[in-house]
Amino acid sequence: MLSAFADVKPYVKVSSTNKVRFDTTVNKLHYRATVVFLMLCCILVVINDYIGKTIECISKGGAANNAVTTYCWISSTYTLPSELDKETGVGVAQPGVGPEQHVTQIANENKVYHAYYQWVPFMLLFQAILFYIPHFIWKFMENSMLRKLLDNLTGERIEGRQKNPNDDEQEEDEDFEEPSKGDDDDGDKLGLMPKKFKPTTEAGKKILLVAQYMKSTMNQHVTLYAKFVLCELLCFIVVIVNIVLTDTFLGGAFSKYGTEVLTFINTDDEFRTDPMTKIFPRITKCNWHSYGPSGSIQTHDVLCVLAINIINEKIYVFLWFWFILLAVLTGVQLVRRVIEMVSSAYRMRGLRRAKNSKNEKKYLDALEKQLNVGDWFILNAAKQTMLPDYYKKLLRALHEELEGIELENIPRSSSNPMYPTLKSMRKRFAGTKEPSEGYHV
Repeated sequence: MLSAFADVKPYVKVSSTNKVRFDTTVNKLHYRATVVFLMLCCILVVINDYIGKTIECISKGGAANNAVTTYCWISSTYTLPSELDKETGVGVAQPGVGPEQHVTQIANENKVYHAYYQWVPFMLLFQAILFYIPHFIWKFMENSMLRKLLDNLTGERIEGRQKNPNDDEQEEDEDFEEPSKGDDDDGDKLGLMPKKFKPTTEAGKKILLVAQYMKSTMNQHVTLYAKFVLCELLCFIVVIVNIVLTDTFLGGAFSKYGTEVLTFINTDDEFRTDPMTKIFPRITKCNWHSYGPSGSIQTHDVLCVLAINIINEKIYVFLWFWFILLAVLTGVQLVRRVIEMVSSAYRMRGLRRAKNSKNEKKYLDALEKQLNVGDWFILNAAKQTMLPDYYKKLLRALHEELEGIELENIPRSSSNPMYPTLKSMRKRFAGTKEPSEGYHV
């Protein structure tokens, strides 16, 4: 049975600290967890060998032939709402079904037809595609910009001894040099460390490249941030659309499905009716019409067992709670985005590590006045991606790049901002050889 899920394996990825990423945990719940679950369910409902036949019908005299069973599958089956609340084995043989002569007496009663089970795998596949669309759009718009910028700074090609991430005060390495006497005389008004950032290692040069890129594109990333927020808003819309779509698909019964199941669980056996048997009946009826020996039309009362509904009812119970949870989490995340737009203090709090050194705090306090929401977005993505010691160096390098620059002299974003290309900026480090095995910092 496990081999049946092999097709889903390429979509299941274990989170890696080496991957350059913009997205959040909530976003991953949309495009990864939800998509994988829906794909697994889609495969599960079409595996007939492990649950028996999808549908099996019986008629007068025993099991119905294959033609009758196939007809009932493709033409849909039905249940009678008036027979659902009666006691099984006393009032009715099974919930929702009754004798044929009883049906003729209440011919005016509306029968509830069940044809959705034919479309469940297609519906689940379509919903999986819907949940992946926002992430696909974001990947297209972002175009791997951050991955190209932070290439080889995420630990992918680092070997040998690494610095202790918690050792915040130790920055005595080859990427720093002692300041000149003139620098000592001037003093450091912000209390910066006496050493200046001057990269000599490959990783240090790339960190400086990132800092110079951020300086050259100050206030020009607001559009990118807006696109990211719009994709998150699209995620919220997709959840709501899926709730409405599933409710319509199940004939308006999905909206209260989860609450009815909870009520059913907490009700005594004598006074409860299983809501899952109403939406996903296990026993249904089907009418088969044929010609008799004399040419008259005969009606055969057929009883059908829908084994597939044992799986369907569990899938949609989980989806009801999962969609509600996703809607709440995504809504909270959108509220956070609004706060990020209006509060620089809230934004910068996300850039602070649990154990910041005094110097890092001073860097961030100074950068708070210089970075807008778009620049913060890039720096926050770098924090989530880079190694801790690299991130400390980036803060240091970025502060030194921006030190002494007045805010009014920083170019503001425009409708068509001119981003410097990474290729042109790398000319600063012409002649630098890419390490073949890894960086040692």
